[in-house]
Amino acid sequence: MGRNGRPNAVGNGIHADMSYIDAHVEGHPHILGFLREPAARAASNILFWNTLGYTKDWKGRDMSLSQILNDPETLEMYSGAYQDGWGGVCWLAGLCPNGWYVHTNPDGNNETELKRRHDTVHSNPELAVSLAKEQLERFAWFGLLGQKDESTDMLAWQMDLNYSAPGLPRQNANDFRKAVTKQDLQQLRKLLPMDVSLYKYAKKLFEQRLRAYKAEKAAGRNAKEAIAPFPHLNPDEQDNAQFVMRTSDVYSEDLLPMDALISDFASGDDY
Repeated sequence: MGRNGRPNAVGNGIHADMSYIDAHVEGHPHILGFLREPAARAASNILFWNTLGYTKDWKGRDMSLSQILNDPETLEMYSGAYQDGWGGVCWLAGLCPNGWYVHTNPDGNNETELKRRHDTVHSNPELAVSLAKEQLERFAWFGLLGQKDESTDMLAWQMDLNYSAPGLPRQNANDFRKAVTKQDLQQLRKLLPMDVSLYKYAKKLFEQRLRAYKAEKAAGRNAKEAIAPFPHLNPDEQDNAQFVMRTSDVYSEDLLPMDALISDFASGDDY
């Protein structure tokens, strides 16, 4: 992103995972992104599907989300709306299926690469989650949609942007929150162990960055003047080793086997 707030982007206007970004960017890109709590994303996507033409004859079209989640046959029809990995892990780890609408590297039809990606996600999910966390650490900035105001304040400070700039556009105006219960979200988290693990880690990393940002701002320092030894606080320092926090060094409990992750994160309320 340039200083005027206009994007200078690789893959602009397309869907692409991190394998594509890494293959098409030289040096150390300033990667920016938002994450959404995976159960909320899945719930919204399922209900959004029920506004589309291809579901008009589905049994679930006239069902509540709670009814869909408790009807295995119907829920299976919506598997593409909530599939684990699509809420963050596959995109960040560079493991989206190739030869589809998501651009990857290598791109296009390649059965060997497709199998490698599939096998990593389904047979070695711990590796997929670890790769996604390491990629998230590379981000010059990332925000959480659940903390949009704090996220965009930190972005404006880091990139020296005008605080009076327009806010985030809302292109999907459907608001399904009133149709989603706490129990619905808990059920969905049980189906999304990889993405929930990534999001819990992202929350911790975000809060750490946010505390450092607030301390620097309170001291009257801008991002260029920041002195906190903090991962990627200033995008221009992104390739400096002292600013890098590795997954293996922090929050090692988040690298538990996936069966443990399911019971740990599915019941949590810290989202």
